[in-house]
Amino acid sequence: MPYITSAILGIGLAMDAFAASVSGGMSNAGGKIKHALITAFSYGLFQMVMTFIGYCTGSYFSKYISAFDHWIAFILLTYIGLRTIISSVRDKDKSNIYIFSFKMLFITSIATSIDALAAGVSLALGESNEGENFIISCVIIGVITFALSFVGFMLGKYAGKFLKKKVEIAGGVILVLLGVKILIEHLFF
Repeated sequence: MPYITSAILGIGLAMDAFAASVSGGMSNAGGKIKHALITAFSYGLFQMVMTFIGYCTGSYFSKYISAFDHWIAFILLTYIGLRTIISSVRDKDKSNIYIFSFKMLFITSIATSIDALAAGVSLALGESNEGENFIISCVIIGVITFALSFVGFMLGKYAGKFLKKKVEIAGGVILVLLGVKILIEHLFF
Protein backbone atom coordinates (compact mmCIF):
# COMPACT_ATOMS: atom_id res chain seq x y z
CA MET A 1 0.00 0.00 0.00
CA PRO A 2 1.43 3.38 -0.88
CA TYR A 3 2.40 5.28 2.22
CA ILE A 4 0.73 8.45 0.90
CA THR A 5 -2.59 6.61 1.11
CA SER A 6 -1.70 5.56 4.67
CA ALA A 7 -0.94 9.16 5.58
CA ILE A 8 -4.23 10.39 4.08
CA LEU A 9 -6.12 7.65 5.87
CA GLY A 10 -4.24 8.47 9.07
CA ILE A 11 -5.33 12.10 8.83
CA GLY A 12 -8.93 11.10 8.22
CA LEU A 13 -8.97 8.59 11.07
CA ALA A 14 -7.20 10.98 13.44
CA MET A 15 -9.91 13.64 13.19
CA ASP A 16 -12.02 12.11 15.96
CA ALA A 17 -8.94 11.89 18.18
CA PHE A 18 -7.98 15.44 17.23
CA ALA A 19 -11.47 16.70 18.11
CA ALA A 20 -11.43 14.78 21.40
CA SER A 21 -7.99 16.24 22.14
CA VAL A 22 -9.21 19.77 21.43
CA SER A 23 -12.06 19.13 23.83
CA GLY A 24 -9.67 17.66 26.40
CA GLY A 25 -7.36 20.63 26.11
CA MET A 26 -10.28 23.04 26.58
CA SER A 27 -11.68 21.33 29.65
CA ASN A 28 -8.53 20.04 31.34
CA ALA A 29 -7.63 22.40 34.13
CA GLY A 30 -4.08 23.53 33.64
CA GLY A 31 -3.66 21.84 30.26
CA LYS A 32 -0.15 20.60 31.07
CA ILE A 33 2.24 19.34 28.39
CA LYS A 34 2.43 15.95 30.12
CA HIS A 35 -1.36 15.57 29.77
CA ALA A 36 -1.10 16.45 26.08
CA LEU A 37 1.66 13.86 25.57
CA ILE A 38 -0.15 11.11 27.47
CA THR A 39 -3.40 11.80 25.62
CA ALA A 40 -1.66 11.87 22.23
CA PHE A 41 0.26 8.67 22.99
CA SER A 42 -2.91 6.84 24.03
CA TYR A 43 -4.88 7.95 20.98
CA GLY A 44 -2.01 7.15 18.61
CA LEU A 45 -1.42 3.73 20.15
CA PHE A 46 -5.09 2.73 20.03
CA GLN A 47 -5.45 3.99 16.46
CA MET A 48 -2.43 1.92 15.39
CA VAL A 49 -3.48 -1.24 17.27
CA MET A 50 -7.12 -1.10 16.13
CA THR A 51 -6.06 -0.65 12.50
CA PHE A 52 -3.77 -3.67 12.86
CA ILE A 53 -6.52 -5.80 14.44
CA GLY A 54 -8.92 -4.81 11.65
CA TYR A 55 -6.31 -5.67 9.05
CA CYS A 56 -5.62 -9.09 10.57
CA THR A 57 -9.33 -9.86 10.70
CA GLY A 58 -9.83 -8.67 7.12
CA SER A 59 -6.81 -10.66 5.88
CA TYR A 60 -8.33 -13.87 7.17
CA PHE A 61 -11.58 -13.34 5.29
CA SER A 62 -10.14 -11.74 2.13
CA LYS A 63 -9.88 -14.97 0.15
CA TYR A 64 -13.63 -15.48 0.54
CA ILE A 65 -14.77 -12.01 -0.46
CA SER A 66 -12.21 -10.68 -2.93
CA ALA A 67 -14.82 -10.33 -5.70
CA PHE A 68 -16.65 -7.56 -3.85
CA ASP A 69 -14.00 -6.24 -1.46
CA HIS A 70 -13.88 -2.76 -3.03
CA TRP A 71 -17.59 -2.34 -2.32
CA ILE A 72 -17.03 -3.30 1.32
CA ALA A 73 -14.19 -0.77 1.63
CA PHE A 74 -16.31 1.91 -0.02
CA ILE A 75 -19.34 1.19 2.20
CA LEU A 76 -17.28 1.04 5.44
CA LEU A 77 -15.32 4.23 4.79
CA THR A 78 -18.38 6.10 3.50
CA TYR A 79 -20.40 4.99 6.51
CA ILE A 80 -17.67 6.05 8.94
CA GLY A 81 -17.23 9.39 7.17
CA LEU A 82 -20.94 10.17 6.96
CA ARG A 83 -21.47 9.13 10.58
CA THR A 84 -18.71 11.51 11.62
CA ILE A 85 -20.20 14.38 9.60
CA ILE A 86 -23.77 13.76 10.80
CA SER A 87 -22.79 13.44 14.45
CA SER A 88 -20.82 16.70 14.30
CA VAL A 89 -23.78 18.54 12.75
CA ARG A 90 -26.43 17.04 15.07
CA ASP A 91 -24.61 17.65 18.35
CA LYS A 92 -25.15 21.39 18.54
CA ASP A 93 -23.60 22.07 21.94
CA LYS A 94 -22.36 18.79 23.28
CA SER A 95 -20.65 19.26 26.59
CA ASN A 96 -17.47 17.20 26.48
CA ILE A 97 -16.41 16.89 30.05
CA TYR A 98 -12.87 15.62 30.19
CA ILE A 99 -11.39 14.54 33.45
CA PHE A 100 -7.81 13.45 33.09
CA SER A 101 -7.93 9.91 34.43
CA PHE A 102 -6.89 6.53 33.11
CA LYS A 103 -10.51 5.41 32.84
CA MET A 104 -11.64 8.42 30.79
CA LEU A 105 -8.55 8.29 28.59
CA PHE A 106 -9.06 4.57 27.96
CA ILE A 107 -12.72 5.05 27.05
CA THR A 108 -12.04 7.98 24.71
CA SER A 109 -9.10 6.12 23.15
CA ILE A 110 -11.36 3.20 22.28
CA ALA A 111 -14.18 5.45 21.11
CA THR A 112 -11.94 7.46 18.80
CA SER A 113 -10.27 4.36 17.34
CA ILE A 114 -13.33 2.23 16.50
CA ASP A 115 -13.24 3.69 12.99
CA ALA A 116 -9.65 2.48 12.61
CA LEU A 117 -10.84 -1.10 13.15
CA ALA A 118 -13.24 -0.86 10.22
CA ALA A 119 -10.65 0.96 8.12
CA GLY A 120 -8.13 -1.82 8.82
CA VAL A 121 -10.63 -4.41 7.60
CA SER A 122 -11.27 -2.44 4.42
CA LEU A 123 -7.52 -1.99 3.83
CA ALA A 124 -6.90 -5.71 4.22
CA LEU A 125 -9.51 -6.42 1.59
CA GLY A 126 -7.68 -4.21 -0.89
CA GLU A 127 -4.16 -5.32 0.08
CA SER A 128 -2.40 -7.73 -2.24
CA ASN A 129 1.21 -7.69 -1.03
CA GLU A 130 3.42 -8.11 2.01
CA GLY A 131 2.24 -7.62 5.58
CA GLU A 132 5.38 -5.70 6.58
CA ASN A 133 4.21 -2.79 4.43
CA PHE A 134 0.99 -2.78 6.37
CA ILE A 135 2.83 -2.67 9.70
CA ILE A 136 4.62 0.45 8.49
CA SER A 137 1.24 1.85 7.46
CA CYS A 138 -0.15 1.15 10.95
CA VAL A 139 2.80 3.00 12.46
CA ILE A 140 2.23 5.94 10.10
CA ILE A 141 -1.43 6.08 11.16
CA GLY A 142 -0.41 5.94 14.85
CA VAL A 143 2.24 8.65 14.50
CA ILE A 144 -0.11 10.96 12.61
CA THR A 145 -2.77 10.43 15.27
CA PHE A 146 -0.21 11.14 17.99
CA ALA A 147 0.94 14.37 16.31
CA LEU A 148 -2.56 15.64 15.56
CA SER A 149 -3.81 14.73 19.03
CA PHE A 150 -0.94 16.61 20.67
CA VAL A 151 -1.56 19.66 18.49
CA GLY A 152 -5.29 19.36 19.14
CA PHE A 153 -4.82 19.28 22.89
CA MET A 154 -2.61 22.36 22.78
CA LEU A 155 -5.02 24.16 20.43
CA GLY A 156 -7.88 23.25 22.72
CA LYS A 157 -6.01 24.86 25.56
CA TYR A 158 -5.86 28.14 23.65
CA ALA A 159 -8.69 28.07 21.11
CA GLY A 160 -12.47 28.19 21.33
CA LYS A 161 -15.00 25.43 20.86
CA PHE A 162 -15.72 26.38 17.22
CA LEU A 163 -12.89 24.14 15.98
CA LYS A 164 -14.44 20.84 17.02
CA LYS A 165 -17.28 20.62 14.52
CA LYS A 166 -15.18 21.85 11.60
CA VAL A 167 -12.49 19.28 12.33
CA GLU A 168 -14.99 16.40 12.56
CA ILE A 169 -16.64 17.43 9.30
CA ALA A 170 -13.24 17.58 7.55
CA GLY A 171 -12.34 14.13 8.88
CA GLY A 172 -15.64 12.69 7.66
CA VAL A 173 -15.18 14.20 4.20
CA ILE A 174 -11.65 12.76 3.95
CA LEU A 175 -12.91 9.26 4.82
CA VAL A 176 -15.76 9.46 2.28
CA LEU A 177 -13.36 10.64 -0.43
CA LEU A 178 -10.97 7.80 0.39
CA GLY A 179 -13.84 5.30 0.03
CA VAL A 180 -14.78 6.80 -3.34
CA LYS A 181 -11.13 6.63 -4.45
CA ILE A 182 -10.92 2.93 -3.59
CA LEU A 183 -14.16 2.18 -5.42
CA ILE A 184 -13.10 4.10 -8.54
CA GLU A 185 -9.67 2.42 -8.60
CA HIS A 186 -11.19 -1.05 -8.44
CA LEU A 187 -14.01 -0.44 -10.89
CA PHE A 188 -12.19 1.54 -13.56
CA PHE A 189 -8.44 0.84 -13.28
